[in-house]
Amino acid sequence: AQAFYAARCSTCHGETGRGDGPAAKGMLPRPTDLHDRNWQAQISDDELKKVLLEGGPALGKAGTMPPSIDLDERPDLHHALVHLVRKMEDPAPESAPGFPNVAPAPRHPLP
Repeated sequence: AQAFYAARCSTCHGETGRGDGPAAKGMLPRPTDLHDRNWQAQISDDELKKVLLEGGPALGKAGTMPPSIDLDERPDLHHALVHLVRKMEDPAPESAPGFPNVAPAPRHPLP
């Protein structure tokens, strides 16, 4: 899945999935930031599989997202790509290292 992503997806979505690949500069709309928690929450695994296979227009998304019809013959790779994209989601703030970024307020004993 990593090799497939590097070969076909990183040009637009970037090496780390932030939507900042070399081709992204001239694209409207910009490629999706695959780390975006809101986007991750709005797309189901089935929708993600469909857009990977059939391209953006299959879900009413950008026509700049091309299809990868050959994934239909490689279901294990197709599943692994969905998993790879899901792993890119940024962690919830409360589970991020160093959260919260301020020290907790001291607790005072009750009188």
